[in-house]
Amino acid sequence: MATRRSIACSLVDCNGQVNSRGWCSKHYWRWRKYGDPLQLRQPVDVLDLIMRRVEKQADCWIFTGHLLKGYGQIHSVQLGGTRLVHVVVYERLVGSVPDGLELDHLCRTPACCNPAHLEPVTHAENVARGRFLEVVAERRNTMTHCKNGHERVPENIRITKTGARRCLPCVQIWGREAYRRRAVA
Repeated sequence: MATRRSIACSLVDCNGQVNSRGWCSKHYWRWRKYGDPLQLRQPVDVLDLIMRRVEKQADCWIFTGHLLKGYGQIHSVQLGGTRLVHVVVYERLVGSVPDGLELDHLCRTPACCNPAHLEPVTHAENVARGRFLEVVAERRNTMTHCKNGHERVPENIRITKTGARRCLPCVQIWGREAYRRRAVA
């Protein structure tokens, strides 16, 4: 019975079994992809990768890739994991963000990564510039009913000691249920 002889890849320091053209499958596929059996994977610049996913609208550079809470994110081994896109672009085109500071979007568009729209500020300054209080006020003014469906009119609103607004019918229902739980126990 004849034994099959394994032939090694013709390239230096490769012991892989020949697949085609005298090369192992690893070198054959490198030749197919890059035109050279010794060519390793082409390194991709992270900034190029980001800019492929940027859509320029007016002055903003809107990142169209993965967003988390409106902010662009990118995962790369070169970056050491997942990073915010606007921070990576700022670091590559302007420089590092100073210690203790964070980037504030002057255009108020979280998906924007234009470094001209980013300014390093303290966390307190960033929060103070934000629209949080405006958004809360807008939400409060547009609410017509509580989460349980009670109408939000001045007669149904109770303001607590801390200044929080509570739905009076909901507070009464919760009080009755708490009384029943205590009576049973």
